[in-house]
Amino acid sequence: MSRINYFIEKSIHRVIILILGIILTSCAGAMPNSSWPNASLDKNKLLVSNNQAMYAISADNGQLLWQFPNQADKIRSQFYSPPAYDSKHIYVASDTKNLFALDKNTGNEIWSFDGTNDKSGTAPSYVTTNSTIVLFASAQMLYAIDNITGNLVWEFESEEDLWSAPLATDSNIYISSMDHTITSIDASTGLEEWNTNLNSSIADQPIILEDTLFTGSLSDNVYAIDLSTGKIKWNFETNGWVWGSPKAIDDQLIFGDLEGYVYSLNTENGKNLWTSQKLDSPSIGTPAYADGTIFVCTDGGFLYSINSSNGKTIWSIELDTKNADRILADPLIYSNAVYVISMSGENLVYSIDQSNGQIIWAMDLD
Repeated sequence: MSRINYFIEKSIHRVIILILGIILTSCAGAMPNSSWPNASLDKNKLLVSNNQAMYAISADNGQLLWQFPNQADKIRSQFYSPPAYDSKHIYVASDTKNLFALDKNTGNEIWSFDGTNDKSGTAPSYVTTNSTIVLFASAQMLYAIDNITGNLVWEFESEEDLWSAPLATDSNIYISSMDHTITSIDASTGLEEWNTNLNSSIADQPIILEDTLFTGSLSDNVYAIDLSTGKIKWNFETNGWVWGSPKAIDDQLIFGDLEGYVYSLNTENGKNLWTSQKLDSPSIGTPAYADGTIFVCTDGGFLYSINSSNGKTIWSIELDTKNADRILADPLIYSNAVYVISMSGENLVYSIDQSNGQIIWAMDLD
């Protein structure tokens, strides 16, 4: 790459970050001095990252089980990304490029890993796991860490920031980045196997269905990529950026875009099965699915229930009409409820009945 093209690429990435900031502040004024809350679900336990702590919450009743760090041990750090977990530990990454392994029952720290390096970066840190290692993305670095000892196994450097969690299988790790590429890495050695340039930045984790990798992009396209070779099988042009990961449901690929549309594609050939009516505002996160129904959150604070066979809205709910609630995290499914993590408003966590959109319980952690 020439020196001129290098600086053009750098400028484009800065513009993307600036535009995202405008998008995420357009509905509710300036971005607050806090993290963008995220969550994951370990059986019946909600794991919520927000501001200076990670919280374990009962999905059944909203009871706070424990938090890390506890009130007496506050650390000067914020938690932005969804926690990860395996059979032994819960893992949470901080904005100070540290990774913490926690006891699943108590939240006590088992070990920590320092990922600070000379790569300044603007992306949050992310974590995911396979059966033996923890994958920790910090700025341009990907670290593979032994899940028992916390020792470094290998490291891999990307040319640009990693803005999403790696996708991990036992044999391979797949990373997407702002340098327009998806890279396949051998999970045991950390060596690159293939690298595919999509000519667009990629903001979230790809997904796998059988022998195909699927990803959205910031070029108004969704791509299907051969898992073994990295070759593009097909692409589908959308109305807007696809920020979140797609969701695979049998032979359907479901995703939303920043123009407020939800799409269903045939996973085999990329044919458009349906496109929803335009929602109230952009859809940032990955849709959830249960029993023939898709659940989609929007930046405007709505949760939509959508029929997966035709894309028609079943019901919708505005979670907080008084406080301009914002929902940027992925909705989560457990039992008969869909769980929503809001960025602003009266409550942080909502449990909502899948059948009718009624709030089962809600809680705030301030």
